[in-house]
Amino acid sequence: FHLFSYIRSHSPNLPIAYIIKKDSADFHKVSSLGKTIFFGSFRHYLALACAEMKISTHIMGFTPDMHFFTKLSRLGLVRGPVAFIQHGIIRNDLPLLHKDVTSPDLFVTSLPRERDFICETFGQPEKAVQVLGLCRYDALEPRSPRKAAKTILFMPTWRMDLQHAGRETFLNSTYFHACQSLLNSPLLGQILNDSGCRFLFYPHYEVQKFINLFSTQNPCIRILSFQADVQKLLLEADILITDYSSISFDMAYMEKPMVFYQFDGGHFWSSHYRKGYFNDETDGFGPVALTEDALLGELLKILSNGGQMAPEFSARARRFFAYRDKNNCKRNFDAILKLAEGAE
Repeated sequence: FHLFSYIRSHSPNLPIAYIIKKDSADFHKVSSLGKTIFFGSFRHYLALACAEMKISTHIMGFTPDMHFFTKLSRLGLVRGPVAFIQHGIIRNDLPLLHKDVTSPDLFVTSLPRERDFICETFGQPEKAVQVLGLCRYDALEPRSPRKAAKTILFMPTWRMDLQHAGRETFLNSTYFHACQSLLNSPLLGQILNDSGCRFLFYPHYEVQKFINLFSTQNPCIRILSFQADVQKLLLEADILITDYSSISFDMAYMEKPMVFYQFDGGHFWSSHYRKGYFNDETDGFGPVALTEDALLGELLKILSNGGQMAPEFSARARRFFAYRDKNNCKRNFDAILKLAEGAE
C-alpha cells in the first residue's frame, strides 16, 4: 500500500494497478489512489499475463493462487521480472524462500545481516538481494519520551501445526490456553486497572478464524478481528507483547518497549520455523518471558519505568537497522525501475 501510494504520488502517469479483493476493508482506501483490479477476476489473470513488472509483499502474491503459480514459476511459465518487496524482516530459516523453490529478481531486505543470511542460507543471488528497507516503515514514528503508556498490544504470531486445525484441536492447544489464560488473568486485570492502560489482543490472520473462541470479561481488554489496521495498531501501541513475530522489528524501529512471551519455545522451533541469525535472548529488543507470571512481572517493570524502552534494548534497536529515514519507498521504487529497464 505504501509503495503504491508513493508511486501514484511521484509517477502518476505510470500504468500501475493494485490487485485487491472487492470485500477488502481497505478497498476504498486503495481505490482512491489509483486503478484497482479484483483479485481472482478475469482481469487479474489478464494483467498477470501482460504485466511488464510484478510486485508483491509475498512470493507470488501478485497471482490468483500463490502455491499453484509458484509451481508454474519453477517450470518457467511465469514470465517477466518479479520484485519481492517483503512484509517483514526475515530472522529465521524459511525453506519456502530458498532459491530452489523461488527466485525473485529483486529480494528486498532491511539490514546487512538479513541480506547475508538470505544469500548464504537461502542461496539467493547477491545481485537480487538488496538492502532497501520496508516501505511501510516510512509511516512509522518514534514514540514520544514524555508520553505515558496507555495502550498495550498483545500480538502473537501463528503456529504452522494449527494452520489446518479444527475447533477442538485448537481449543486443546497450548497456544489457545496460554492466550486465553492471559486474557483472563486477575493480575493483568489489576495491572490495567492501576495503570489506566487498555489491552488489545490481535492474533495473526492465520488464527483469526478462531477469534470467536477467545473471551474475557475485563472491560479494559479488547479482542480484535482481522478488520483492524495493523500499522495503526502499532502506531497507537505503547508496549508490545509478542512471541516470535517479526512485528517486534516495527516496534523496535519506533523504540517502543516490548516483552517476548515464549510459552512454547521447544514446540515452536521444532514444528514452525528453523532458527536463523537472530536470537531474542542476545539480539532482541526486550526481555524474554517463558511463563505468564514472568511476563506480567516484566510488564510491571516497563510500566514502572514510565513505559520506556530500557537503555540496553534501545541501544540494540539503534544499531540494528541500516536505514532510519523516510526513503524506503524511494529506494524500493528506484530499484524496481532499474530492474524494469534491465528487462527491456
